[in-house]
Amino acid sequence: MREPMSHIFLVAILVIAGRGQDSGLRVVTTEDATRVAVSALLPKAVADQLPAGKMSQDEGEKWLQLCIVNDGKEGPAIIGSYERDGQNLVFTPRFALQNDKNYRACMIQAGRRISAVDYRVPPRPPAPPAEVVAVWPTNDVLPANQLRFYILFSRPMRGGSDIFEQIGLLDADGQEIADPWLRDELWNEDGTLLTLYIHPGRIKWGVLLRLLLGPVLEPDRQYTLLVRGSLLDADDRKLSKEYRKPFRTTAEDRTRLELSTWKIHAPEAGQRGSLTLAFPKPLDSRSLERFLTVVDAQGKPVKGKMAISRDAREWTFQPETDWTAQEYAVVVDRRLEDVAGNNPVHAFDVDADASPPPPQRLSLPFLPRQ
Repeated sequence: MREPMSHIFLVAILVIAGRGQDSGLRVVTTEDATRVAVSALLPKAVADQLPAGKMSQDEGEKWLQLCIVNDGKEGPAIIGSYERDGQNLVFTPRFALQNDKNYRACMIQAGRRISAVDYRVPPRPPAPPAEVVAVWPTNDVLPANQLRFYILFSRPMRGGSDIFEQIGLLDADGQEIADPWLRDELWNEDGTLLTLYIHPGRIKWGVLLRLLLGPVLEPDRQYTLLVRGSLLDADDRKLSKEYRKPFRTTAEDRTRLELSTWKIHAPEAGQRGSLTLAFPKPLDSRSLERFLTVVDAQGKPVKGKMAISRDAREWTFQPETDWTAQEYAVVVDRRLEDVAGNNPVHAFDVDADASPPPPQRLSLPFLPRQ
Protein backbone atom coordinates (compact mmCIF):
# COMPACT_ATOMS: atom_id res chain seq x y z
CA MET A 1 0.00 0.00 0.00
CA ARG A 2 1.47 3.34 -0.99
CA GLU A 3 1.62 5.94 1.74
CA PRO A 4 0.31 9.47 0.93
CA MET A 5 1.88 12.72 2.11
CA SER A 6 5.32 11.88 0.73
CA HIS A 7 6.79 15.03 2.28
CA ILE A 8 6.66 13.33 5.70
CA PHE A 9 9.52 10.95 6.43
CA LEU A 10 7.82 7.97 8.06
CA VAL A 11 10.15 6.09 10.35
CA ALA A 12 7.77 4.13 12.57
CA ILE A 13 4.16 3.03 12.88
CA LEU A 14 2.56 2.91 16.30
CA VAL A 15 -0.76 1.18 16.99
CA ILE A 16 -1.20 1.50 20.70
CA ALA A 17 -4.80 0.61 21.58
CA GLY A 18 -8.19 -0.24 20.17
CA ARG A 19 -8.94 -1.95 16.88
CA GLY A 20 -6.93 0.54 14.86
CA GLN A 21 -4.73 -1.99 13.14
CA ASP A 22 -7.66 -4.11 11.92
CA SER A 23 -9.56 -1.08 10.61
CA GLY A 24 -6.58 0.53 8.93
CA LEU A 25 -6.24 3.39 11.45
CA ARG A 26 -2.65 4.24 12.32
CA VAL A 27 -0.63 6.92 14.06
CA VAL A 28 2.55 7.37 12.07
CA THR A 29 5.54 9.08 13.66
CA THR A 30 8.58 10.87 12.32
CA GLU A 31 12.01 11.21 13.91
CA ASP A 32 10.40 13.91 16.07
CA ALA A 33 7.79 12.11 18.21
CA THR A 34 5.74 15.32 18.46
CA ARG A 35 5.27 15.41 14.67
CA VAL A 36 2.85 12.71 13.57
CA ALA A 37 0.34 11.87 10.86
CA VAL A 38 -2.87 9.90 11.32
CA SER A 39 -3.71 7.55 8.43
CA ALA A 40 -7.07 5.83 7.91
CA LEU A 41 -7.82 3.22 5.23
CA LEU A 42 -11.37 3.97 4.06
CA PRO A 43 -13.70 1.46 2.44
CA LYS A 44 -13.62 2.02 -1.30
CA ALA A 45 -17.29 2.98 -1.40
CA VAL A 46 -16.66 5.66 1.23
CA ALA A 47 -13.44 6.93 -0.32
CA ASP A 48 -15.15 7.37 -3.70
CA GLN A 49 -17.59 9.81 -2.10
CA LEU A 50 -14.83 12.13 -0.91
CA PRO A 51 -12.91 14.69 -2.97
CA ALA A 52 -9.44 13.63 -4.01
CA GLY A 53 -6.44 15.57 -2.71
CA LYS A 54 -6.68 18.16 0.04
CA MET A 55 -9.84 18.51 2.07
CA SER A 56 -11.12 21.17 4.45
CA GLN A 57 -11.12 20.75 8.22
CA ASP A 58 -14.91 20.37 8.28
CA GLU A 59 -14.86 17.73 5.54
CA GLY A 60 -12.04 15.73 7.10
CA GLU A 61 -13.40 15.79 10.66
CA LYS A 62 -16.47 13.85 9.54
CA TRP A 63 -14.25 10.81 8.93
CA LEU A 64 -11.08 11.23 10.97
CA GLN A 65 -10.22 13.15 14.15
CA LEU A 66 -7.31 13.56 16.54
CA CYS A 67 -7.78 14.99 20.03
CA ILE A 68 -5.85 15.36 23.26
CA VAL A 69 -6.96 13.26 26.23
CA ASN A 70 -6.70 14.73 29.74
CA ASP A 71 -7.81 12.65 32.75
CA GLY A 72 -9.73 10.38 30.43
CA LYS A 73 -11.67 13.24 28.82
CA GLU A 74 -11.29 13.95 25.12
CA GLY A 75 -10.73 17.52 23.97
CA PRO A 76 -11.98 19.03 20.71
CA ALA A 77 -10.65 17.87 17.36
CA ILE A 78 -7.18 19.24 16.67
CA ILE A 79 -6.84 21.47 13.60
CA GLY A 80 -4.58 20.51 10.74
CA SER A 81 -4.62 19.42 7.12
CA TYR A 82 -6.49 16.53 5.50
CA GLU A 83 -5.64 14.80 2.25
CA ARG A 84 -7.17 11.79 0.47
CA ASP A 85 -4.99 9.63 -1.74
CA GLY A 86 -6.98 6.71 -3.07
CA GLN A 87 -8.54 4.94 -0.09
CA ASN A 88 -6.16 6.60 2.39
CA LEU A 89 -7.25 9.66 4.34
CA VAL A 90 -4.35 11.32 6.17
CA PHE A 91 -4.55 14.00 8.85
CA THR A 92 -1.46 16.06 9.78
CA PRO A 93 -1.75 18.36 12.86
CA ARG A 94 -0.86 21.97 12.18
CA PHE A 95 1.24 22.22 15.34
CA ALA A 96 3.55 19.81 17.12
CA LEU A 97 1.97 17.65 19.80
CA GLN A 98 2.87 18.19 23.46
CA ASN A 99 5.44 16.03 25.14
CA ASP A 100 4.26 13.60 27.82
CA LYS A 101 0.59 13.92 26.73
CA ASN A 102 -2.02 11.40 25.56
CA TYR A 103 -3.83 11.70 22.23
CA ARG A 104 -6.59 9.69 20.56
CA ALA A 105 -7.19 9.20 16.84
CA CYS A 106 -10.73 8.25 15.87
CA MET A 107 -12.13 6.89 12.61
CA ILE A 108 -15.77 7.81 12.01
CA GLN A 109 -18.40 6.53 9.58
CA ALA A 110 -22.04 7.62 9.33
CA GLY A 111 -21.52 9.73 12.44
CA ARG A 112 -20.37 6.74 14.51
CA ARG A 113 -16.92 6.03 15.86
CA ILE A 114 -15.79 2.68 14.48
CA SER A 115 -12.16 2.66 15.60
CA ALA A 116 -9.78 4.47 17.93
CA VAL A 117 -6.03 4.48 18.45
CA ASP A 118 -4.28 6.04 21.46
CA TYR A 119 -0.84 7.62 21.22
CA ARG A 120 1.28 8.98 24.06
CA VAL A 121 4.00 11.44 23.18
CA PRO A 122 7.13 10.51 25.15
CA PRO A 123 8.61 13.01 27.63
CA ARG A 124 11.02 15.57 26.30
CA PRO A 125 14.58 14.21 26.36
CA PRO A 126 16.56 15.51 29.35
CA ALA A 127 18.64 18.60 28.69
CA PRO A 128 20.95 20.76 30.79
CA PRO A 129 19.10 23.31 32.95
CA ALA A 130 18.88 26.84 31.63
CA GLU A 131 21.35 29.49 32.72
CA VAL A 132 21.90 33.20 32.18
CA VAL A 133 24.32 33.56 29.28
CA ALA A 134 24.72 37.35 29.24
CA VAL A 135 23.22 40.59 30.50
CA TRP A 136 23.34 43.94 28.72
CA PRO A 137 24.51 46.58 29.43
CA THR A 138 27.73 44.77 30.26
CA ASN A 139 29.13 47.90 31.93
CA ASP A 140 29.53 47.89 35.71
CA VAL A 141 28.96 51.66 35.89
CA LEU A 142 25.52 52.90 34.79
CA PRO A 143 23.60 56.18 35.03
CA ALA A 144 21.04 56.35 37.82
CA ASN A 145 18.29 56.70 35.21
CA GLN A 146 19.31 53.45 33.49
CA LEU A 147 16.22 52.38 31.49
CA ARG A 148 16.49 48.68 30.61
CA PHE A 149 18.35 45.42 30.87
CA TYR A 150 18.55 42.59 28.36
CA ILE A 151 18.88 39.10 29.82
CA LEU A 152 19.91 36.24 27.53
CA PHE A 153 19.15 32.66 28.64
CA SER A 154 20.61 29.45 27.25
CA ARG A 155 17.15 27.92 26.71
CA PRO A 156 13.57 29.14 26.11
CA MET A 157 12.02 30.37 29.33
CA ARG A 158 8.52 30.23 30.77
CA GLY A 159 6.78 33.58 30.71
CA GLY A 160 4.13 34.94 33.03
CA SER A 161 3.79 37.68 35.61
CA ASP A 162 5.75 35.64 38.15
CA ILE A 163 8.94 36.42 36.24
CA PHE A 164 8.96 39.94 37.70
CA GLU A 165 9.12 38.41 41.18
CA GLN A 166 12.07 36.21 40.20
CA ILE A 167 14.25 39.09 38.97
CA GLY A 168 15.11 41.81 41.43
CA LEU A 169 17.35 44.76 42.23
CA LEU A 170 19.24 44.76 45.52
CA ASP A 171 20.78 47.77 47.23
CA ALA A 172 24.22 47.84 48.85
CA ASP A 173 22.80 46.21 52.02
CA GLY A 174 21.25 43.36 50.07
CA GLN A 175 17.73 44.73 50.53
CA GLU A 176 15.41 44.32 47.58
CA ILE A 177 14.01 47.45 45.95
CA ALA A 178 10.21 47.29 45.84
CA ASP A 179 8.45 46.98 42.50
CA PRO A 180 11.16 48.33 40.16
CA TRP A 181 9.92 46.85 36.85
CA LEU A 182 7.52 47.84 34.14
CA ARG A 183 5.50 44.62 34.08
CA ASP A 184 5.34 44.16 30.33
CA GLU A 185 6.93 40.95 29.08
CA LEU A 186 9.10 41.50 26.04
CA TRP A 187 10.68 38.31 24.67
CA ASN A 188 12.35 37.48 21.40
CA GLU A 189 10.70 34.87 19.18
CA ASP A 190 12.34 31.83 20.75
CA GLY A 191 11.84 32.99 24.33
CA THR A 192 15.53 33.26 25.21
CA LEU A 193 16.02 37.04 25.39
CA LEU A 194 14.06 39.15 27.88
CA THR A 195 13.95 42.94 27.64
CA LEU A 196 13.37 44.24 31.15
CA TYR A 197 12.42 47.89 31.69
CA ILE A 198 12.82 49.83 34.90
CA HIS A 199 9.45 51.52 35.31
CA PRO A 200 9.60 54.86 33.42
CA GLY A 201 7.20 56.33 35.99
CA ARG A 202 10.00 56.08 38.55
CA ILE A 203 12.56 57.63 36.21
CA LYS A 204 10.80 60.72 34.87
CA TRP A 205 10.74 63.84 37.00
CA GLY A 206 7.37 65.09 38.21
CA VAL A 207 5.56 61.79 37.59
CA LEU A 208 3.29 60.66 40.44
CA LEU A 209 4.86 57.21 40.75
CA ARG A 210 8.32 58.71 41.30
CA LEU A 211 6.90 61.18 43.81
CA LEU A 212 5.22 58.37 45.75
CA LEU A 213 7.85 55.61 45.59
CA GLY A 214 11.00 57.51 44.69
CA PRO A 215 13.47 56.57 41.97
CA VAL A 216 14.50 52.94 41.60
CA LEU A 217 18.20 53.85 41.37
CA GLU A 218 20.02 56.76 42.97
CA PRO A 219 23.42 58.25 42.03
CA ASP A 220 26.68 57.01 43.58
CA ARG A 221 25.22 53.80 44.98
CA GLN A 222 26.01 50.10 44.63
CA TYR A 223 23.33 47.75 43.30
CA THR A 224 22.97 44.17 42.14
CA LEU A 225 20.69 42.79 39.45
CA LEU A 226 19.56 39.39 40.74
CA VAL A 227 18.08 36.58 38.63
CA ARG A 228 16.91 33.95 41.10
CA GLY A 229 17.64 30.29 40.57
CA SER A 230 13.91 29.56 41.02
CA LEU A 231 13.14 31.12 37.64
CA LEU A 232 11.63 28.43 35.40
CA ASP A 233 12.40 27.54 31.81
CA ALA A 234 9.79 26.49 29.23
CA ASP A 235 9.92 22.92 30.60
CA ASP A 236 9.26 24.09 34.17
CA ARG A 237 12.83 23.44 35.29
CA LYS A 238 14.72 25.82 37.56
CA LEU A 239 17.84 27.65 36.47
CA SER A 240 21.09 25.85 37.10
CA LYS A 241 22.10 28.67 39.47
CA GLU A 242 21.22 32.24 40.33
CA TYR A 243 22.86 35.11 38.47
CA ARG A 244 24.12 38.38 39.95
CA LYS A 245 25.32 41.49 38.15
CA PRO A 246 26.79 44.11 40.49
CA PHE A 247 27.04 47.69 39.25
CA ARG A 248 27.57 51.23 40.48
CA THR A 249 25.51 54.25 39.50
CA THR A 250 26.61 57.73 38.45
CA ALA A 251 24.58 60.90 37.99
CA GLU A 252 21.46 60.72 35.84
CA ASP A 253 22.01 61.29 32.11
CA ARG A 254 19.24 63.51 30.76
CA THR A 255 20.75 64.84 27.54
CA ARG A 256 20.03 63.79 23.99
CA LEU A 257 22.61 62.00 21.86
CA GLU A 258 24.91 64.57 20.25
CA LEU A 259 26.39 63.22 17.04
CA SER A 260 29.05 65.93 17.06
CA THR A 261 30.73 64.13 19.98
CA TRP A 262 31.13 60.89 18.02
CA LYS A 263 34.50 60.10 16.51
CA ILE A 264 34.58 58.49 13.10
CA HIS A 265 37.60 56.60 11.76
CA ALA A 266 37.30 56.33 7.99
CA PRO A 267 38.62 53.23 6.20
CA GLU A 268 41.04 53.22 3.28
CA ALA A 269 39.68 53.31 -0.29
CA GLY A 270 40.25 50.22 -2.40
CA GLN A 271 40.10 47.91 0.60
CA ARG A 272 37.51 46.29 2.83
CA GLY A 273 38.77 47.74 6.06
CA SER A 274 36.37 48.54 8.88
CA LEU A 275 34.63 51.85 9.44
CA THR A 276 34.66 52.70 13.16
CA LEU A 277 32.45 54.95 15.28
CA ALA A 278 33.49 55.73 18.86
CA PHE A 279 30.99 57.15 21.37
CA PRO A 280 31.74 59.15 24.52
CA LYS A 281 29.25 57.04 26.51
CA PRO A 282 27.70 53.56 26.18
CA LEU A 283 24.78 53.29 23.79
CA ASP A 284 21.99 50.75 23.85
CA SER A 285 23.50 47.65 22.21
CA ARG A 286 20.25 46.39 20.71
CA SER A 287 19.37 49.68 19.08
CA LEU A 288 22.95 49.93 17.74
CA GLU A 289 22.28 46.66 15.92
CA ARG A 290 19.19 48.12 14.22
CA PHE A 291 19.47 51.87 13.81
CA LEU A 292 22.78 52.66 12.11
CA THR A 293 23.03 52.29 8.33
CA VAL A 294 25.92 52.97 5.96
CA VAL A 295 24.88 54.43 2.58
CA ASP A 296 26.83 55.37 -0.56
CA ALA A 297 26.78 58.66 -2.49
CA GLN A 298 23.47 57.68 -4.10
CA GLY A 299 21.88 56.94 -0.74
CA LYS A 300 21.85 53.16 -1.29
CA PRO A 301 22.62 50.95 1.72
CA VAL A 302 26.06 49.35 1.69
CA LYS A 303 26.02 45.62 2.43
CA GLY A 304 28.33 44.40 5.14
CA LYS A 305 28.71 43.20 8.71
CA MET A 306 28.68 45.32 11.81
CA ALA A 307 30.07 44.60 15.27
CA ILE A 308 29.62 46.25 18.66
CA SER A 309 32.22 46.41 21.41
CA ARG A 310 31.42 44.76 24.71
CA ASP A 311 30.89 48.13 26.44
CA ALA A 312 28.79 49.46 23.49
CA ARG A 313 31.08 52.45 23.06
CA GLU A 314 32.38 51.42 19.66
CA TRP A 315 30.60 50.33 16.46
CA THR A 316 32.40 48.91 13.44
CA PHE A 317 31.23 48.11 9.93
CA GLN A 318 33.01 45.99 7.35
CA PRO A 319 31.63 46.08 3.77
CA GLU A 320 31.23 43.07 1.48
CA THR A 321 33.11 44.90 -1.29
CA ASP A 322 35.97 47.43 -1.37
CA TRP A 323 35.35 51.03 -0.41
CA THR A 324 35.53 53.36 -3.43
CA ALA A 325 36.52 57.02 -3.79
CA GLN A 326 33.10 58.51 -3.08
CA GLU A 327 31.35 60.14 -0.14
CA TYR A 328 29.57 57.73 2.15
CA ALA A 329 27.50 58.44 5.22
CA VAL A 330 26.35 56.73 8.39
CA VAL A 331 22.61 57.36 8.68
CA VAL A 332 21.35 57.50 12.26
CA ASP A 333 17.74 56.52 12.92
CA ARG A 334 16.04 58.79 15.42
CA ARG A 335 15.14 55.67 17.46
CA LEU A 336 18.77 55.01 18.39
CA GLU A 337 19.14 55.30 22.18
CA ASP A 338 21.73 55.32 24.91
CA VAL A 339 21.30 53.18 28.02
CA ALA A 340 19.10 55.87 29.61
CA GLY A 341 16.71 56.03 26.65
CA ASN A 342 17.96 59.36 25.24
CA ASN A 343 17.87 59.57 21.43
CA PRO A 344 19.31 62.00 18.82
CA VAL A 345 16.14 64.08 18.77
CA HIS A 346 15.47 64.59 22.47
CA ALA A 347 16.24 63.28 25.93
CA PHE A 348 14.11 60.49 27.39
CA ASP A 349 12.72 62.90 29.98
CA VAL A 350 11.85 66.28 28.42
CA ASP A 351 11.30 69.44 30.44
CA ALA A 352 8.17 70.96 28.94
CA ASP A 353 9.22 74.46 30.09
CA ALA A 354 12.72 74.32 28.59
CA SER A 355 13.55 75.37 25.06
CA PRO A 356 14.09 72.36 22.78
CA PRO A 357 17.63 71.89 21.48
CA PRO A 358 18.24 72.85 17.83
CA PRO A 359 17.76 69.99 15.37
CA GLN A 360 20.85 68.10 14.26
CA ARG A 361 21.58 66.31 11.01
CA LEU A 362 21.10 62.59 11.50
CA SER A 363 23.95 61.47 9.26
CA LEU A 364 27.71 61.40 9.45
CA PRO A 365 29.41 61.80 6.03
CA PHE A 366 32.88 60.40 5.46
CA LEU A 367 35.38 59.83 2.66
CA PRO A 368 37.54 56.71 2.53
CA ARG A 369 41.19 57.63 2.93
CA GLN A 370 43.29 57.63 -0.21
